[in-house]
Amino acid sequence: MSDAFDPRDAWGHARRIELVRHANAMGHPEINEQLPKVVIVKRLKALGIPPPTVPLRPLTAPGGNYNPRSGDTSPTSHKAGSVPVKSAPDEIDADELLEQEWQQKKPVADMNWHEMRAELKARGIKIDRKWRMDDVRKMLSGQDTP
Repeated sequence: MSDAFDPRDAWGHARRIELVRHANAMGHPEINEQLPKVVIVKRLKALGIPPPTVPLRPLTAPGGNYNPRSGDTSPTSHKAGSVPVKSAPDEIDADELLEQEWQQKKPVADMNWHEMRAELKARGIKIDRKWRMDDVRKMLSGQDTP
């Protein structure tokens, strides 16, 4: 999941301290850290201030290797103008999603035993303990049943 970034808009993935620093840099010292983030965003939008360009932050899977200090904000993180902001698609067609999943599927010939077992289970095929790897590969390829 190394290429997955926070899909929210610039207001959503900016942290509160970054919004406060951005507001202060734009000449609005009345916006401070004591305000909730939602109120800060509402006030900045009402003032017509564009969102800060903050760096993209990767998402991690639950239980993944995550360094909690990797996302610390620096005093200039609200001025990360050189970082391109990626916009996530709002919606995806079911057919497009099916095609993407199919393209990411691993060929049966490259699967190990555990991956083949998981594929059999996903297809609802009960595993017979007498089957060998070659038999399972044939079954998953649709050539023959053991």
